[in-house]
Amino acid sequence: MRHPAFSALLALALLLGAAVGPAAGGAAGAVGPSDGPAAPADPAPALASGAANAVVDFESAPSTEFDVVLQPDRDAAWTVTVTYELRDANETETFRRVAERFRDGEVGPSDDLYRNYAAGASEYAGREMSITGVERTASVDEDPDVDDAAVVAVGTLELSFVWTSFLEADGDQLVMGDAFRTADGESWLRSLGPNQRMVIRTPEGYGLSSTPGVSVDFEENAVVIEGPRSFGPEERIGVVYSANVTDAPPWGLLAGAVVLAAAIISG
Repeated sequence: MRHPAFSALLALALLLGAAVGPAAGGAAGAVGPSDGPAAPADPAPALASGAANAVVDFESAPSTEFDVVLQPDRDAAWTVTVTYELRDANETETFRRVAERFRDGEVGPSDDLYRNYAAGASEYAGREMSITGVERTASVDEDPDVDDAAVVAVGTLELSFVWTSFLEADGDQLVMGDAFRTADGESWLRSLGPNQRMVIRTPEGYGLSSTPGVSVDFEENAVVIEGPRSFGPEERIGVVYSANVTDAPPWGLLAGAVVLAAAIISG
């Protein structure tokens, strides 16, 4: 009988050897082509599979959060965090080995995927964007504060970087939207998986002015998109931020207005 840790590492080897996908960055573990991004061939979760792939087949599926902190200088500080709940010493040891490979850039969330996205968005928007300040960290918490008593540790992979010129300047306003486009104008954000969440935080000194895009939720001055969520070919994320907004409407009323705006755009 194979040792559980050996089986997990074998699954990892098979995953890394066979992972090839149609989207920019491909499927789990694959790196996007060096000659620029390609639009996803179908509505498969390109962001999910390329940016937050499961690097090994643990018993529990990982959860992923994409935290995007928008900056007044139009940059965006991204943090992609993939969290695994580990259920025994074998899984914990296997994760430690995976963490080392992640730090070396061999597995897990890939900054190359986002470089491809930024290159395509640059071409579409007509302004230079780039991915800078890439950092990879990994940790294991052996005293996790979780409800499941079977979880003995929590492993975390974290990729952080700055996406320059992520926002468009429009007079005194900042506009988010075209950075989610590919070179041919399609959206590279096709879907979020069931254990994925994207939080886009408002730039300091700005307030959310309008949302000419798909319906989204709001929490504490941030746009929140919970998975599972798919975006159709004509759907887009669009948010306009105005400087020094002091009398922002209640978030509940604003959320209703966003749904109405999305319906008008769809019509």
